[in-house]
Amino acid sequence: MSDPPDTGATAGEDAHRDQIITPLWRLYELTAKLRQECPWDRKQTQESIVAYTLEETYELIDTVRERVERGAEGDAAVQGELGDLLFQVYFIACVAEEQGLYHLGQVAAGIHEKLVRRHPHIFGEASADTAEDVKRTWDVIKKESEGREGIFH
Repeated sequence: MSDPPDTGATAGEDAHRDQIITPLWRLYELTAKLRQECPWDRKQTQESIVAYTLEETYELIDTVRERVERGAEGDAAVQGELGDLLFQVYFIACVAEEQGLYHLGQVAAGIHEKLVRRHPHIFGEASADTAEDVKRTWDVIKKESEGREGIFH
C-alpha cells in the first residue's frame, strides 16, 4: 500500500489516520486470504452472503437497542457487531473485485461522493438550521438524483 498524499496534517492527525487505515487494510488483506484459502468462504457469492449480511444487520440493531435501554451506548458489544457488519461489506466487495465489477475503494469513494452530494448545507450553498431541514433536503436529493425513496417511506 502506498503512502497517502501529504495533507498537511499534524503528527497527531497522522497517527490517528494510521490507527484507522492500518486495521482497515489488514481486514482487506484477511478477507482476500479467507476468500482464497477457506473452502466455505471461497464457495460464497454476493447473493449467498446477503442473508448473512442481513443477519448481522439485525444483530447490530438488537445490540444497539439493548445497550441504549441499559444506558451503555458504544460498548464492546456494539463494536463487535459493527465489526461483523463491516466484514460483510468487505466480503461482498472482495467477491465483486474478483469478478472485475468494483473494489472496496470504489465503494468508499461512491459513498463519500453521495454523502457530499446529500449535504449541500455543508459542502454547497444550501442552508439547514434543524435536523428536520437536513432530512427534508436529504429525501429530495435522494428522490431527484436516484429516483427512489427509502424503504421506510
